[in-house]
Amino acid sequence: MCLEEMLLCTIPEGFLFYGEPKRRLKVMLDEEIREQVKAICQEMHELYDRRYTPKVKPTKGCKACSLSELCLPKLCKNPSALAYMKENVAEIEVNQ
Repeated sequence: MCLEEMLLCTIPEGFLFYGEPKRRLKVMLDEEIREQVKAICQEMHELYDRRYTPKVKPTKGCKACSLSELCLPKLCKNPSALAYMKENVAEIEVNQ
């Protein structure tokens, strides 16, 4: 959809490439998919405007994800930035 916007053309299909099985899956870019993408983008903008990061629970599928080492749910174990700072400042003070 971004390419269509940039190149002023219509792209009827795309492909998702899965690295581990080294397979690609054809995806038809029909009106239903386009509406889903628009709705997801709208929701992301609303969350950003509210400065809210939704909580996510890891699932079994997370182990196979190429981003598992960088995953946000693992980073969000602390309930808040304040709790994170208190914990880390206490560690620094103890180590000095």
